[in-house]
Amino acid sequence: MTPLVVTEDANGRIAQYGLRSPSVMDYLKLVAHTGVTLTVPTGTKHVLITPATAVDVLVKYTGDVMTSAVYAASSSQAATALRGGCGFEQVSGVMSIIRTLPGITALSIISPDGGDLTLSWFG
Repeated sequence: MTPLVVTEDANGRIAQYGLRSPSVMDYLKLVAHTGVTLTVPTGTKHVLITPATAVDVLVKYTGDVMTSAVYAASSSQAATALRGGCGFEQVSGVMSIIRTLPGITALSIISPDGGDLTLSWFG
């Protein structure tokens, strides 16, 4: 698994990071309101999630398959229902995010609209 290059300062905070070509890359063609579950590749420590089209997605850091009802409960009208370690994260538009995956073996992803998403996995 290709490692992510991370440099820490004297206090252990990330000072900079660099990306190499990932060992594994997944491309997802998302269907509106249809959850997708992905197994985290063996040896993975980090994932770079990049919407390839302007699509909002909700990521849950478990293998529980998400449904449209779960996504609807995460809307701004019911945002307080997700407080306190819910394990969800909204990824908006075309902004990439990188996350460390300690002990996480699967991700569940859902979107209100169809769209494309890539996940680049690093050791």
